[in-house]
Amino acid sequence: MAAEVKVASVCFQHSPEGTSPYLNIDGRPQSKNENSDFNFRAVDCCKKAEQILRKKCWKITFLNSATDGVSSDATFVRKALSNYLLGICSYSGHNDTNHNCKSARGQLIGAGSSKATTIGLYIIDPGLLKKANIASELWRVVDFASDLLVLRLCSPKTCISILNLEGQDFRTQVVTCKTLFWTRIRLSAVNTKSLKVTAREKVFMLWSSCNSFSI
Repeated sequence: MAAEVKVASVCFQHSPEGTSPYLNIDGRPQSKNENSDFNFRAVDCCKKAEQILRKKCWKITFLNSATDGVSSDATFVRKALSNYLLGICSYSGHNDTNHNCKSARGQLIGAGSSKATTIGLYIIDPGLLKKANIASELWRVVDFASDLLVLRLCSPKTCISILNLEGQDFRTQVVTCKTLFWTRIRLSAVNTKSLKVTAREKVFMLWSSCNSFSI
């Protein structure tokens, strides 16, 4: 039995009322996070469908592709983005920010890495979460699928609790909170439903969060 099944789904804009905007077009049994050409075949299928439908006078365009954010999809995303920017293809490539931040949580403050993570000379210290009495379900993860757990972990309440700890290295506290803060900003840019946040502001939030981790 396969460890997982990778599925390609298409989301249509302006679907008729009563018609689902989603359509599953392909599936592939595979080992966990297996590398394959599945993504490339899926977008090729969409482009061919676009060509056929345009010949039948449909006004249709394949806009972009997105993966769930695991490292095995990184090559596809980079190639799709670079080809789009070079004008080689008409669609862009992206990953799922929620999944991306869940993976980052394991690398930064979980047990996903065997090495300590630092910003400059100072450690992102997951031990501060325990000392600040942050709920263990937020940093000792059992439910790897929940997006809400990451939002709760990266909340202002968590940062305030860490900063209020006494007898700790303040610079380490700040670096740990900085990591949580920018993760929250990145998630908010994608998930906010507030009409007060403009598209320009969302782009700035995403760019700032990426830039903060590249320092």
